[in-house]
Amino acid sequence: MRGVVAALASALVAIVAARLGYALTGVADDWGAHHRIMATFGRYELALGLVAAASLTGAASLLRRGRSGRLMALACVFAAGVAIVLGRPPLATGMLGVAAALASGWAFAKPIEERAVRAGSLLVSLILSLAVQSLAPALTPLILFPTLAAAGGIVAVRFARHGDWIAAAMGVLPLAYLMVFGHAVLLALGVPTPEVIGVFVLFAAPIVLPLASVVPLRLTFAALLTAAALLLTIRAAPASPRYPALSQLYGVADPQGRQWLVSPLEQPDPWTMAMLRRDGAVPTKVSMPLIANDPVWRVPARDQAVPSPTIRIAREGEWRRIVVTPAGGGRTMTLSLATNTPLRSLVIGERAVPVPGMDRTRVKVRWQSTGKPVVLRYRSRRGSYLRVVAAETTETRLSLPLRPATVLGWQGSDRIIAIAAASSSE
Repeated sequence: MRGVVAALASALVAIVAARLGYALTGVADDWGAHHRIMATFGRYELALGLVAAASLTGAASLLRRGRSGRLMALACVFAAGVAIVLGRPPLATGMLGVAAALASGWAFAKPIEERAVRAGSLLVSLILSLAVQSLAPALTPLILFPTLAAAGGIVAVRFARHGDWIAAAMGVLPLAYLMVFGHAVLLALGVPTPEVIGVFVLFAAPIVLPLASVVPLRLTFAALLTAAALLLTIRAAPASPRYPALSQLYGVADPQGRQWLVSPLEQPDPWTMAMLRRDGAVPTKVSMPLIANDPVWRVPARDQAVPSPTIRIAREGEWRRIVVTPAGGGRTMTLSLATNTPLRSLVIGERAVPVPGMDRTRVKVRWQSTGKPVVLRYRSRRGSYLRVVAAETTETRLSLPLRPATVLGWQGSDRIIAIAAASSSE
């Protein structure tokens, strides 16, 4: 049983360490700076590989040496706490940190025989094989190769003269396969999901745990320090023409006729901040939900008026009919619905769509604008209150100086967003 928990603990420790490493890059709390990781993806991926190797070899050394698991448990909780402080505080990170602490504290408290390590880690692989075969048959080779190698290693150690060497040779190709597949998965899911390496650590545990017990602990610490150094170099990587800093500025014309210059970046680059401070303005952070989910930097802007979309609300029996007409030339349309009764159903055009989000009294939807009116209908009882706010991203661009070569406008930057509002309390 302790062999099973040790394999799970190594995967959980790798996940917690990967989340901490992602926070060390300095982009965990700045969604607009992920390009810094992509610009140095080789370093980032190598650092995650070192974290995975360190979790496996460190776990193997602790299992055979019988070192106290208390220090490992405290380290897991500390790493999870630092990851939460440096980045966004997801509840999952804290829960995984506690789970890793409990698992490692129990698994590494006393020495364990190599036979138990092999049997326990192989049991994890067999359970995973059944689950993968049932839920995602196409991924069966991902766990099948390491499982066969681990089973062959057990037989070789039991009956062959040089069983350890044979087991190691049998594990080379499955480990290489896991690395190649892990690279593809990391690219597919995106760099903000480093916890995916925990899955591959769990798949590799039956091969690595029984063989890595002779690896000195100092090599584990050296791997972790090297990974931390690589991640910190990503944090300190300067902007350059090849890997420019990202800039994002929008003009906003609100329903009251006021014009604003806003940037949704958490930490704007110097050029973007200079544009916000132009004319002596002092940027402040405010909430503009139709522009970004998080607060944005905002200053009053010069005259940049553009036509706003129009909104008409009418009652059709138990349905409310909302007609949103773009002002023309818009690229995207974002609509916010706020009502004092939960939305039961929503129809856009002739298509019924699920009501997004948990709070059905406040709904936000977005679609590509074609320049033609769009009709929305939702079922509500009479007397309910409704407020509709529409934001149209227009083709009209801001008048800004040319950016330097080290700065790049990103994701529709420099466009003007026209906002209109309407309400009804029939």
